[in-house]
Amino acid sequence: MRVSSSTLCIRILLACIAALAPARAVASASDETLVLARDGTTNHSIVIAADAAPQIVKAAEELSYFLERMTRAKFAVRRDDTPKAEHEIVLGPTNRKALADVPEALQPSAWEGFVILPEDRSLYIMGGQIPRGTLYGVYDFLEQDLGVRFLAPEANHVPRRAVLHVPVRARVYDPPFEYRAHFPPNNQRRGYGEWTGRSRINSIAQGYGHVRRVGHTVHTFHYLVPPSPHFDENREMFALINGKRTPRELCLSHPETLRVATRKVLDWAEGAPDDPGIRSIIQVSQNDTGSTGCKCPRCAAADAEEGAQFTGQLIRFVNAIARVVGRDHPQIYVETLAYHRSEYPPQKAVAEPNVAIWFAPIGQDLGRPLDEQPKHWNNLQGWRRATGRIFVWDYTQGFHDLLAPFPSLWTVARNIQLYAENGAQGYMPQQPTSDGTEMRYLRNYMMAQLQWRPDQDYRRLAEEFCRLYYGLRAGAQIMQYVDLLHDSFQRANLPLNRHGSFKDDAFVVEADRILTRASEMAELPEQARRIAEFRLPIWRLMLIQAFGRHGKVMSLPQQWWHRQFEEGADDSEDFSATTDFGNWQEVRIPIIPAADYDKGGGLGPGWYGTSFNLADAGGAPLALHFESMQGTWDVWIDGRSVATAMPSGLGLYREKEVPYVRIGDGLSPGHHVIVVRVRGGSGFYKAEQYQNPRFTTADAATIVDMSQPLPPALRAAAEGFLPACSGAGLVRISYGYGPTPTTYLKDLLWPKVRFLLTHGNAQRR
Repeated sequence: MRVSSSTLCIRILLACIAALAPARAVASASDETLVLARDGTTNHSIVIAADAAPQIVKAAEELSYFLERMTRAKFAVRRDDTPKAEHEIVLGPTNRKALADVPEALQPSAWEGFVILPEDRSLYIMGGQIPRGTLYGVYDFLEQDLGVRFLAPEANHVPRRAVLHVPVRARVYDPPFEYRAHFPPNNQRRGYGEWTGRSRINSIAQGYGHVRRVGHTVHTFHYLVPPSPHFDENREMFALINGKRTPRELCLSHPETLRVATRKVLDWAEGAPDDPGIRSIIQVSQNDTGSTGCKCPRCAAADAEEGAQFTGQLIRFVNAIARVVGRDHPQIYVETLAYHRSEYPPQKAVAEPNVAIWFAPIGQDLGRPLDEQPKHWNNLQGWRRATGRIFVWDYTQGFHDLLAPFPSLWTVARNIQLYAENGAQGYMPQQPTSDGTEMRYLRNYMMAQLQWRPDQDYRRLAEEFCRLYYGLRAGAQIMQYVDLLHDSFQRANLPLNRHGSFKDDAFVVEADRILTRASEMAELPEQARRIAEFRLPIWRLMLIQAFGRHGKVMSLPQQWWHRQFEEGADDSEDFSATTDFGNWQEVRIPIIPAADYDKGGGLGPGWYGTSFNLADAGGAPLALHFESMQGTWDVWIDGRSVATAMPSGLGLYREKEVPYVRIGDGLSPGHHVIVVRVRGGSGFYKAEQYQNPRFTTADAATIVDMSQPLPPALRAAAEGFLPACSGAGLVRISYGYGPTPTTYLKDLLWPKVRFLLTHGNAQRR
């Protein structure tokens, strides 16, 4: 059942009341209001130990920096070998106070826990087990007590205070997630590393300790027992599937498989740093092949005993390795995936204490919280019974197009809370690598905040971010768009999986109206740039909706003829001037679902042809537009070449949009024959638009009149889109890495937008 934003607000409030509250405030006589600065001066200094760890030195530098930005007062940093002053902010253990001197009720228990203690006009911030706890305590103090917000890389909100009165209550905080991640990292963005550190994302090394993955990150069977040379030497080590041994997966019950894999894990373990501030994880998990695991008698028996296909053999294999690793490396977690076929928990086995389960519900519906999806929810509860340590790999956006509107903001936020409430100890969202993608920094801020304090009101987090990042008035419009997106999706009552997004004609029109108003309300150039970046998904929907449709003169017929290249023959045989398709196969251009772009399914390479009757276009300059194509293609009309070696979509998930073909003004009214040659790929097809960022069309190909001017809103979208992409640093809309724009963007989409902007420039003959 779908719910409105107002209903969601009620649920949010109830959830926050019921959520875990790992912060413990302790009322005491030491609770007091400190006056840290007045009119640009301060009596307080920051004190750290003479031999303070680098994390505590960093904490002092950060606190001094932000306090000065807030008050204009300079807060000196001193070592504890200087005389004690009346007003001090003491960071970490010093000769002023040790952790042992803190009351028992305020002792942190978590790895990165800390205590904040006001006492006798001074303030103490101390980590518990590791020095990074002190650094995180400083960031928490800046946020919770001083109102600082770490919004995005190079975007911090620091309130200015002529007089800084700080009511401080003694408290201890133990972060519920010991693993807080951001994946994949965006190392190309200036200030990104600094932002992740301040947001307490501990999956990324900043020189102050972190959660580190040793060896290969995920899907490691191929690395633990490489097919070369082992498959040729002993095929019994590899999975028996459909009666044959395959190098794609392992036989997990074979003793030699266990021996070789254990040896490799131990080799990786030897490279793990011996540092209490670094939590090391070694992944032992299946390859990403989609197979159902080994079916040999031993593996099948293990699965049957555990009542879970593949998970039975997997958990026993992982436990065996973990027992060996734990003897010499007790600080290392051995981790495996609860993913696809292994998402189902074992019914009997219990994971070893040093085993972590990486729960990855890839099939979830991101349109509703996990507790409304019985399969995934029950699997999570089953793993809670089987292990004491669950990390989460969450899928927060669609895979196919990371620039598409994706109404998962509230679901992802609520799911983080659910995971915390149900004992998960780590969370990693899989996100885009590029700036400029859909709601990029709103998503990042909310997920980072909720990983640190899951019990926060996530709608208030969104409102706060929009107000501070986009400006007070413009931020309210951004929130109106967020509500429109989610409410429109709820009314549509659709599922939202990793292959989808959301599209609706009425939604796009209203969204553009709201975001235009937001742009008009921007008070600063930087806010205007950020709003333009936020508008990229809607602008792109408007543009893609217009490709091949604006100025349409006619649709080419649905009936075509196809001639495959002769098997083994050179494809250079020329049929470009063909007018009689009598010996070609009659076809209708096939539809390929978006989720199957990477599986082929078209009619394949070869020649395609049809004929059409062109009405009198009044001498208009014309262009040809194909819906989708996979492969390199050439076009002839009446035997005349109009396009040579044209590219296709080039996206990771085969978004096979293709460029316009300029026909010119030489095509007279009447009967014409078009021939297309496609080399490679799936050939010529129509994309099925289910929840896809392109709009559904019945047209495989159209002819458009380029003299038709663009409507003002569409021209504004096209003119705004290109500089906004550049300003945002958009380099990809699909998963991958690299600092330069993908070929899809630079060789197809951006030139196509420039071509669209030429509408109305050319005049009729």
